[in-house]
Amino acid sequence: MNGTPTPAGRSERSYFDQPVRAHLVFSRDPVGRTYVSRQYMPYPFHICRPLYIEHDPPGMATLYVQSCSAGLLQHDDLRTSIVVEPNAQVHYTTATPTIVHSMEESQAKQETFIEALPESLAEYLPEPLILFPRSRLRSSLCVSAHEGSSVIAGESFLLHDFSGADGVFDWFESEMQIQRPEGTVLARDRFRLSGDLFRERRPGVNGEFAAQGSLVVLAGGQLSDAIIGAIRDELASSANVYAGVSALRDRCGVWTRLLAPNGLALRGAMVAAWAAAREGLTGLSPAPRRK
Repeated sequence: MNGTPTPAGRSERSYFDQPVRAHLVFSRDPVGRTYVSRQYMPYPFHICRPLYIEHDPPGMATLYVQSCSAGLLQHDDLRTSIVVEPNAQVHYTTATPTIVHSMEESQAKQETFIEALPESLAEYLPEPLILFPRSRLRSSLCVSAHEGSSVIAGESFLLHDFSGADGVFDWFESEMQIQRPEGTVLARDRFRLSGDLFRERRPGVNGEFAAQGSLVVLAGGQLSDAIIGAIRDELASSANVYAGVSALRDRCGVWTRLLAPNGLALRGAMVAAWAAAREGLTGLSPAPRRK
């Protein structure tokens, strides 16, 4: 198969090597409501109609993104670009966790790029990745935040063996980068984790915890200090969750890392941290999303 042309003139391998690129632009209309002004969502992506939820900032759009392929499969190379234009406000999430399926060969890749323009509010909070046995995933998130924009972005993962045999993923690579439009890096978090190491539950790696999440909030100055305190207070009541909350470079924002024993505890802690950050940025506490 390797490089052998098909009747359509394309090799089967080259078909898998093509990245799938999705693109979304959010704009604010004349009455202050955020809407999807441009979209290109090829298979396997699917979006629902934007929702406007009570107790959200006025005009904020909530967008659920779904996968028609039931998760990430070997050879997947999915790339998403999200632009939030000036004064637009969006909460971007997924309806369910994303399963990273077992792989006999190769790997899966996903890349997300978010550009938050001045005076915008961008929330990127997908449900966790669920790493199946023998899965291999390279995941990256890059946020380009203009001065005056506000961003809340989070990612999380846990592992699961549907057979009950205590199988683990092969490896998982993750990178999150926060930068200014001219390229100045404010924060970068990068790790590579093997399933065998994760299963050993070593202190300093994951210990007794089976799920992990990260949340970044871009605010700035004294607001960052207030958000740090609010997130710490919220997470103090999260049972069995180990968390650290600290300021980013030049106090431009807040970084939170969470460790939890299972997916339920992880989701509860991520929601608590997000709610504290949202209230700090907007003065409004979010209503629960139906999922």
